[in-house]
Amino acid sequence: MLGFLRRLFGARQDEGGDEGELWTAPLENPESAGFRLSTDERYAVRPANGALELELGKGSLFAWSEAPARQASDFACQARVGFDEVPGHAAAGLIFRASGERDFVHVLVSNRGYVRMDAVFNGDPRTVVPWTELRSVPGPEFELRVTARGAVWTVFVDGAWAFEAEDETAESGSLAFAAQTYADCPRARFSLRGLALETRPGEIEKAHWAWLAGMAPTPAARLSLARSLHADGSQLAALVQLRRSEKDEPLDADACFLRAEAAIRLELWDEAGSSLDACLRLEPDRADAREERANLLYLRSRHGELRELLEGDRERTQASPRLSNLLGHALWNSGDWEGAAAAYGRAAELESGMPIFEANRARALEEAGRRSEALESWRRAARSFAMEEAVDDLRGAIERIASLAPRDPDLGALRARLLYAEGRFDEASKALERLAKAGTADSSVWYLAGLLRSRRGDREGALPFLEKAVALEPDFAPFRFRLAEARFLSGRDVGDELAKALELAPEDGWISNLDGMVAQAGGDAGLAEARFRAAVAALPGEVDPALNLAALLAASGRAEEGLGILARFEEDARALNLKGNALVALGRLEEAAEAYALAIGTSARSGAAPRSTAEYRENLAACLIELGRWSDAEECVRLALSEAPGARGYALAARVAEELGDLVRAEAAWRAVLELEPGNAGSREALARNYLIRRRDARFREELDRLAALDPERAAKLEADFLEVSMERLSCSGCGRDWRVPRPVPPTSARSLRIVPPDGVPAGSCPGCGRIWCVGCRKEAVGEDGRMTCPECGVPLKLNDERLRYLVHEGLAKAARSG
Repeated sequence: MLGFLRRLFGARQDEGGDEGELWTAPLENPESAGFRLSTDERYAVRPANGALELELGKGSLFAWSEAPARQASDFACQARVGFDEVPGHAAAGLIFRASGERDFVHVLVSNRGYVRMDAVFNGDPRTVVPWTELRSVPGPEFELRVTARGAVWTVFVDGAWAFEAEDETAESGSLAFAAQTYADCPRARFSLRGLALETRPGEIEKAHWAWLAGMAPTPAARLSLARSLHADGSQLAALVQLRRSEKDEPLDADACFLRAEAAIRLELWDEAGSSLDACLRLEPDRADAREERANLLYLRSRHGELRELLEGDRERTQASPRLSNLLGHALWNSGDWEGAAAAYGRAAELESGMPIFEANRARALEEAGRRSEALESWRRAARSFAMEEAVDDLRGAIERIASLAPRDPDLGALRARLLYAEGRFDEASKALERLAKAGTADSSVWYLAGLLRSRRGDREGALPFLEKAVALEPDFAPFRFRLAEARFLSGRDVGDELAKALELAPEDGWISNLDGMVAQAGGDAGLAEARFRAAVAALPGEVDPALNLAALLAASGRAEEGLGILARFEEDARALNLKGNALVALGRLEEAAEAYALAIGTSARSGAAPRSTAEYRENLAACLIELGRWSDAEECVRLALSEAPGARGYALAARVAEELGDLVRAEAAWRAVLELEPGNAGSREALARNYLIRRRDARFREELDRLAALDPERAAKLEADFLEVSMERLSCSGCGRDWRVPRPVPPTSARSLRIVPPDGVPAGSCPGCGRIWCVGCRKEAVGEDGRMTCPECGVPLKLNDERLRYLVHEGLAKAARSG
């Protein structure tokens, strides 16, 4: 395929100079082609089988290999790229006009059959063309052709036009081979198997038009591009593609409707109207097109035509909440307040989850002079706005209620709920609890008062409020759920509240999540996993159920599976931290350190509580300690302790200080731990061992006694270690009797003994064989000089060894005390 450029331009390869050239990369030797080869723990670039291979070792990674000498502004480029080993979603392609690592344009083709183009300026990416579906999914190899002529880009994939776009981000720069793995692809290998770059101006034009002639844009390709652009919010670009597509082939109903939607967003009313008419000619009963046609009349303030249209199709209008609401608008603008109120009311009844319909009815009722009905309608709208925490709408509803009935009994509760919706929690809590104390029958007041108590950490205090809310409205699942949650988090039995909540709302993800937490706390890991999975399925965009499931999987030895669950939440600090934990469990410490570092950065940028960021720093420090990066760990611990001092941070500081040989600083850190956690037996032992190493025996004994009160078994082991370090063991070669001699041996008199010592002390050591014997074993074997002898050598035993003299004197002193 790469022969096309050479055939098109003849045999003038690598010929041109200042006016450009046709360059074919010698990929059998990528370094001679100018590509940078490199290897680290994340990705590797190397030659393989006559190609340039790019291997990515982790998911959610974008990497590239640049050929910095290949500078180009305008160009025609042709490449062959292989998906060599891609177990998940991934993409590969080329970077163009690169200037460093912060300014470039790239085109990627995914192994799922999509293509995209992005521009990066000063490190900030911007989508030029979003993922756009190709006519077919690429096989193990695809061909990519790109022309760039000023700001105009055209891209072809596997012999077919893919898209055209305009972008002026970068004027010129180098070329690179690039690849991207996504969350579900833990690794991948790609290869650049062929590459030709034409930079001569005249030849670029020749290639561009030759490619367009052979691979003309099809209407289907333009429609695919238009859908992607429309979904991405690029309405003008989408409209351009639809207009061009229509020149080649009439648009179908879906395309006509898409054109109308784009035109409406651009306020091109005439084009929108003609597109909707065309859509309805093709599909006369298409509901969304009929609704959009009515909406277009409203947007154009053609209220008479709108009323005529909707009243002329009364059955369809009365069955649609949107059309009923639009009819209300038409009647309102004609001054028919009664008719408008009826139409708005029908919309509100058809779709109770849209409180704006109820608010519209309330306004119409006010204009019709039906103040009491308007007041009741405003109350319903306000309660719904409060449930949605729609602050501006709720404030407006409260103003209307206050205007109609300044002493309305609902106003106090609504104003308190507005404070809650505005995030003014302290004021809201006081207002809600005043209402509760006054005996309000509004269940939402009791509920929110309980929620705010829970938010402050007062789980016990929240229970009476939540219990009252349930008593007032026993069949409302959220009230049951929050009561069960408060009981669980305060260490109480959830009772039947959770079961009742599940019965009322079996598909609710948050209730399933709590059910999983309760099952896990009860030791039923299987049920917990099932409930967490149900929660994740019901709440795919929420991180908390995913965190619970991933943590459970990691704890059960399935950390790799847990990483897959977390992959969708690369921008969440808690998820990144848990990812680090899972990677530690898998022994992938370098990757874990990277995840913790990302968690720290994300947490700091989001303004999270200092304790959270400090926890992530502590995890990173622990990981760095395992990697032996002691200086980095020391700095990490220092920052953690400056943000939020805690026992774990001080313990890590002690470990680092010990490793760096600063035992005095380690002592201070262990003492800080014990000030916060006096019952921590592990830290108590660590402090005692610090004293043991430094032979501060009195301090050691104090800590040993404290440890014995906390953990006798641990204390016994430590005391044995103390004896091993501080005392030397000697034994009789005859009966095996043991003695312990302190290190160093205290000074002892060398004068000869004039009395017979007790049986339990050493008689001496043999000068010949060096064996030690006790008095009990040798008192019957006395030589002519009255001295005890060695049974092996027959020579007199001696007490020249200061250790033996110490034991003899201690034995005599003990005998004297007992006598």
